[in-house]
Amino acid sequence: MHRCPLFCQVEVEEGAESVQLPFITTLDLPDDVRVRWFYYKDDEPKKLLHQACRSRTEMEINQVKTEDFSLTLKYPTDKDNYTYTCTIYSNENKILLKKRVELKVKGQYCAYTREVSGLLLYVYLFINE
Repeated sequence: MHRCPLFCQVEVEEGAESVQLPFITTLDLPDDVRVRWFYYKDDEPKKLLHQACRSRTEMEINQVKTEDFSLTLKYPTDKDNYTYTCTIYSNENKILLKKRVELKVKGQYCAYTREVSGLLLYVYLFINE
């Protein structure tokens, strides 16, 4: 039995210090599992702990012991709006467990007016509704 379903949605306001992509299980897993978090961009999996995301992610150190495979993403922005997948593999590369988390970072909007050549220009910007 899992404490969290194998798919969930998480919402956070842009500008928050961090957001947790939850994955807590009570399954009895072997000590030598491998954990991989990915997100999908243009239908291609992208390794999350790679490039720009690496410095903004944290995971529990003793994952198997604590049964907590959650990922913390620091300073989320609208560019982080993806479906993330965590896969737990055995040492034989067999998938033991998989979870998807859809992240929705709510952006902020601004409105301003400006007079241009006698015309009133009204611009209303949505940054990730």
